Amino acid sequence: MWQEGEQKLHSSASNLASPGSRNLTGARRTLASLILLYVIGIIDRKIIALMIDPIKASIGVDNIQMGMLQGLSFTLMSSLVVVPVGWMVDRYDRRLILAMGVFIWSSATIGTGLSHSYGQMFVARMFVGAGEAVLVPVALSLIADLYAVRHLAVANSIFTSAASVGSGTALMAGGAMMAWLASKQLPYDLEPWRAAFILCGLTGYVAALLVLVMRDPRSKAAVDPARTPSNWKAFSAFVRASRKLLICQFLGFVSASTVMYSYSSWSAHYLMRHFGWDVRDAGLVFGSIVGFCAPAGVIGGGFLVSHFLKRGRQTAHFDVPILAFIVGGPLMATAYLMPSAELMLGTLAVGTFLFSFYAAGSWTTLQLIPPPTMRGRLSAFYVALLGIAGGGGGPLLAPTMASLLGDQEERLGQGLALSIAMMATIALTAILIGRPILRKVLEDPARTAPAAG
Repeated sequence: MWQEGEQKLHSSASNLASPGSRNLTGARRTLASLILLYVIGIIDRKIIALMIDPIKASIGVDNIQMGMLQGLSFTLMSSLVVVPVGWMVDRYDRRLILAMGVFIWSSATIGTGLSHSYGQMFVARMFVGAGEAVLVPVALSLIADLYAVRHLAVANSIFTSAASVGSGTALMAGGAMMAWLASKQLPYDLEPWRAAFILCGLTGYVAALLVLVMRDPRSKAAVDPARTPSNWKAFSAFVRASRKLLICQFLGFVSASTVMYSYSSWSAHYLMRHFGWDVRDAGLVFGSIVGFCAPAGVIGGGFLVSHFLKRGRQTAHFDVPILAFIVGGPLMATAYLMPSAELMLGTLAVGTFLFSFYAAGSWTTLQLIPPPTMRGRLSAFYVALLGIAGGGGGPLLAPTMASLLGDQEERLGQGLALSIAMMATIALTAILIGRPILRKVLEDPARTAPAAG
């Protein structure tokens, strides 16, 4: 069995995470640095949602093409790069890999602002995706080594919440920045949206210095390629043995992420077009929902998972997402059918909070099931699927549904409602099917578990 071949490496790697070796201050400092980098990366990725109209006017594109710039362009390169990145994370210095990624995505963000055609912008967004593909595999690998199993769900939830904080910040600060830039005489006759991308990219260069304060608990021997075999055969055997659980897990959580990508890409634009809001107000109000309700839900879900685990509920990592899909999904879908902006935003705020509970289980199961020497690669495959289906399909789904219903702009609300309802149903079905499989895997006495800490 793959467990026998990996047991020695797994045991050795688990010792890195033993209570005696954990430096709590260093772990918290590293987690805080990862969170800030994640926020900056998400801002660079998501701020384009506030620039749909000026970009359409500047380079002549429609909503479908804007959906591709928000999703497909980013995820195309990200999905190609992330698997080799996961292999590198399992073998090489994780801080160096992360620093290179931050530099690449920051440079590409500046390149986005300097683009003068759809093709140029598409390529620039591809390299934003390539750089950001590094962050999640590195972060998950580091967090799993720095925190005990009983604290892992909360640590992951705090890190994952940075995605929502970044999206909210992009909308809130981005709207204010766009309004401020529009009131200024910019050098070289820069359009405000171009200047915003350039400023975001320059911020990333400064943030790259955070990598220097991170703590990597992995020994030099663990990152020596000569002493760390790639174990692709063992990895393939693990995937085959766990395929039923992985299919349910990946399908369920990728479908859920598609909901979040879709609504975060188009809700501010929907407020501006359907209710006549300006960019500052739309960014501030919707950004507040994304920046506060979603992170609160993610972190709340993490504490709920930990609470259930303490009470002996082994399937807590799936139970909490099931609750999120049943309660939060319908609220998010119906929000776009409300007759007023106030009712829409109120319903969306509650739905976002509850639906975001799912994130607590999505990442932690990726760290608990495989041996430490496979975490980087398994996380990378998950991120690749997340990028292709969630990041690539999410922004395209709502305008595509709206087109099928009649018109991209007039039917955008119905398109969002239908997209969210459909993907939340798929997510719920997959995790319900996977729940008994997860219980069986966790109860298997032959399973080599990570250190409990």
